[in-house]
Amino acid sequence: MQPSRRARRDYSARGHAIATDARPRQPVDNRLVADLGVQPSVAVEEAIWIGDRLSPFDSCVVTSVVPGGFEAYARVLHSLNPPAPGQQLGRWADVASWSGIELVPGIDFPDIALPEHEPSGVEPWPGHVPEVGTLHPADADALAAVLARHTSTPDHCWFCTWEGWGSVFFEDGPRIQLPHRNYALFVGALTALPSLMGAQDDHSPNLWWPDDRAWCVATEIDLAWTYVGGPAALVSDVLANPYLEAQPASPEDNHRQRPPGWLATAIQHAATELLDSGTATLDTWRGSVSAQLEWPPGRTDGDLRIQRRPLNGFPGSSWTRMTEHDPARLRHNVTTALWWAVIELL
Repeated sequence: MQPSRRARRDYSARGHAIATDARPRQPVDNRLVADLGVQPSVAVEEAIWIGDRLSPFDSCVVTSVVPGGFEAYARVLHSLNPPAPGQQLGRWADVASWSGIELVPGIDFPDIALPEHEPSGVEPWPGHVPEVGTLHPADADALAAVLARHTSTPDHCWFCTWEGWGSVFFEDGPRIQLPHRNYALFVGALTALPSLMGAQDDHSPNLWWPDDRAWCVATEIDLAWTYVGGPAALVSDVLANPYLEAQPASPEDNHRQRPPGWLATAIQHAATELLDSGTATLDTWRGSVSAQLEWPPGRTDGDLRIQRRPLNGFPGSSWTRMTEHDPARLRHNVTTALWWAVIELL
């Protein structure tokens, strides 16, 4: 897999892959943003309305990410990173056209990038995947230009950035605390968004809204898309914007990430073999995943070791301590680990 700006993946609080930088780097000093038209803020009460309008975190519906109560919603798909700076960003539609899978609302990237059989033709953007947990700066700029036309307070907006980005240094202060996520708060004009992102290693805010609360943008750290809630006219403009790849969304849409049907069956078979015999191999046209589950003598915890061998890219491995002994939960943890290992083949 070709490294993107933040191509190496780690695991977030939900156990899903989030993108981080593969290279050692110095933290970005986020305290410098005051010189860029946006200020850190301690007015965390400004976000109380968001928590009041969120569905339960584990429901995995749209309104567990972006507040409910808006007239309409859209899902903005995150672009694929280009092979080199300055080149065109990759589109999900290009990959869907290559794989022959319809890009329907709610579809996930592995659904179109990992069909059961290898498509014919040249793969667009090979080895590149969408940004996870952040909009690309070009997408954020295009979205902000649309949003500015649908608020009476474009010069007074609120921006929340997840405090867990390892490449960003946040000054001490109160945090906006939402289920399983804490955020640093900033305030400034919508036009200051590029400066804020530049000071935060190009991470887009995870929540942002104008002071009149006409709309809200939400990027969950585990997802390869961003939700927008607001008036129907705003959502129509987002969907029609040629610089954005967006789909309509409904408040009750579920964003829980699942493997494609054919792969779910293969993963279940591999999980059964792994639990029964201690070893299993899962082969796809993109490469293979081999797993070994051991319960060392004298220990109550097990070791799950997985080797990934992509056909195009670098091999990798992972190790997970298995502390769950309930059969159903253990099987769930094993199948989840296999699923994420297969995703790493992309």
